[in-house]
Amino acid sequence: MRIELKRLRTLLNSKADNVMNLETRRLQLQTAIKERRSEISIHQSTLRQQLRDEEGKTNEISAQLHDRITKIEKLKKRYEIVNISMAPPEGVSEEETSQTYYVIKAAQEKEELQREGDELDAKNRKAEQELLALQNTLRIINSGNNQTKQSFKKLPDSSDEISRLEELEEQSRHLMDKVRTKRRKVEDMKNDLKVMSY
Repeated sequence: MRIELKRLRTLLNSKADNVMNLETRRLQLQTAIKERRSEISIHQSTLRQQLRDEEGKTNEISAQLHDRITKIEKLKKRYEIVNISMAPPEGVSEEETSQTYYVIKAAQEKEELQREGDELDAKNRKAEQELLALQNTLRIINSGNNQTKQSFKKLPDSSDEISRLEELEEQSRHLMDKVRTKRRKVEDMKNDLKVMSY
């Protein structure tokens, strides 16, 4: 009887230890999941802000591109008007009038193109600096996401919380893709502006 009682007591203590270990493990998992969820939330907020910034840059460059197109159209019309008015007066040879006109006109056009080129170069340099800063930020976020993925591997695959965290991770990747798309659009528009400056 005593032996049986001792055996049961030992078994009960073992079960109690197992329950305690499981409870400790559960609390650890809950803490880890909470931390990962917080990290992903921060990453998503950062990406959303970057996306808003990229949209702002895209709108700004779109406005510049539209302004450039408008200026080109004005220059075309001005050129047409000048061509019409270039005919020399009666009794004056074309050679006498054209040389002076072209010298003055060429100097004016050169000065205007130089000024516009300087402005465009300054805007392009600013855009390149902003894109470089964004690339550095994305590298930091990618590094954080890789650390988060490594932490996920330590948690049980069947956990409902893990499924939720994986969904959040997918949302973060989607936001990063949108940021990259916006960045490519900015680059394309910069190239368009360069072409128009020639």
